[in-house]
Amino acid sequence: MKCTRVADSSFFNRELLGRNRVISGVRRSKKHHSRRVLCNNGERVKTRFDAILALGRPGRETDRARTSLEHSLACADELGDNIYDSCHLLAGLYREGSGVAYHVLNHFGVMQTEIDDWLGARERAVAPAFQTDEDVQILFDAAFAAAHEMSHSYIGTEHLLIGATVEGTKSAQLITELGLNPRDVENEVYCLLGHGLP
Repeated sequence: MKCTRVADSSFFNRELLGRNRVISGVRRSKKHHSRRVLCNNGERVKTRFDAILALGRPGRETDRARTSLEHSLACADELGDNIYDSCHLLAGLYREGSGVAYHVLNHFGVMQTEIDDWLGARERAVAPAFQTDEDVQILFDAAFAAAHEMSHSYIGTEHLLIGATVEGTKSAQLITELGLNPRDVENEVYCLLGHGLP
């Protein structure tokens, strides 16, 4: 497949050297922090957020990745979902609005309303208390594998989007329902980052 570019190099440079990013062991930061879109919900949200981060490797995620996770929890709350899965995370990656994942999805013509409508219409299981679906672990494992393959010391929205395309995740099913091939989405991320196709 031929690589296409979803953004110009100035966008990519800003993303790669963005806020509070760890690159090659050197911490680079700007004087502002990620928005805490869920901070008003208090300890309950912090507990959920920490539980999701614990599935990965806390401390390696970028601000944009953290913001995406916050948006994904907001999405689950809006829907009244007690079972958090990879589809919520995919929605959060789009809602974040400025990372590599958002730009790749936007390049393919995905709109937030399409994601929200699909999430609202799907059948869902009910749990007595908040829990994460096993596909979130699959997504995180694939995201860390992608970061390792690229020799990245951080986890960004680009890695999480690659994880969202992996077979066995509900997000890969959602991507297919949106009329996309998950493999094409994954390839576009690799092309944008200047890596050969996996």
